[in-house]
Amino acid sequence: MPWKRSPFSRFQSGLFCFCKLFALSHGNGNADGGRESGFDDFWLCFVRRARLACACRSCFGVRWPMIRRILLSLAVCLLGMLAGCSISEWNQKMVLVVETPEGIKTGESVVRIGFTANRMDLAKSLPGAKVKWIPHGEAVVVDLGERGVLIALLKGEKGYMGDAGPNASFAFNTGRFYPGSEETIENVLDQRTGVAVLIPRKAYPLLVTFRDISDPSTIEQVDPDDLAKSFGEGVRLKSLTLERTEEDMTDGPLPEMLPCHQKLQQCVPVDFSLPYDDRMRSVPNWAFWSN
Repeated sequence: MPWKRSPFSRFQSGLFCFCKLFALSHGNGNADGGRESGFDDFWLCFVRRARLACACRSCFGVRWPMIRRILLSLAVCLLGMLAGCSISEWNQKMVLVVETPEGIKTGESVVRIGFTANRMDLAKSLPGAKVKWIPHGEAVVVDLGERGVLIALLKGEKGYMGDAGPNASFAFNTGRFYPGSEETIENVLDQRTGVAVLIPRKAYPLLVTFRDISDPSTIEQVDPDDLAKSFGEGVRLKSLTLERTEEDMTDGPLPEMLPCHQKLQQCVPVDFSLPYDDRMRSVPNWAFWSN
């Protein structure tokens, strides 16, 4: 008589497959900080999980009826999560103007901001809401000639307030609403395009430079209130503005400046000597540009 697996053993195998599928369905990030979005990417992601289910059938002996139940349960869960999300996006342009003895130097960048949140979390409008800001684009680069380069990262200087995305809520809302609230997002989307506003000091991006641009480990933080300390006498920050725009995302010089990013290598090593809450302790690749 051929050996047969017990119903309990089959149930264990099916549960393992389901858990594996469910875990993978939450891991759609890529190395550059991007995320799969839209129905096409969702369907492609689901098909990949279905193939994994087939592999589970061959590895664990799970029969097709159970495979179908697993896939149906997964589809219901994922469609439910997709239906419970609110998705918005906009393009915003940051312009950094620096005054130097050689004249005015300017750098700008247009990035696309994706915002996703559970509708119930939006309704709460509380700091604990589960919201996600997803920037796509490059940091602002100002070429100061022989003095070096000044880079305004997609990462904030003093926390999330200066990150690309939340900075719009502070620039356009002047702190009237919590950045993850529905009122904030509606206010940003209602902003007229092409109207630049000064970014409040608490929402400044992290400013950095490189002592040697060919060696990303020589990164240094730049004080927005004292650019002369990093670039010499007579250099100061004149203005830092943000505006909502209909312009397309811009392509800057960072891909050429940091080829390590294109190779999916960590450009700036983590500095474990700095305190855990120091913004320079970890400068991830997405802070320079995110696809």
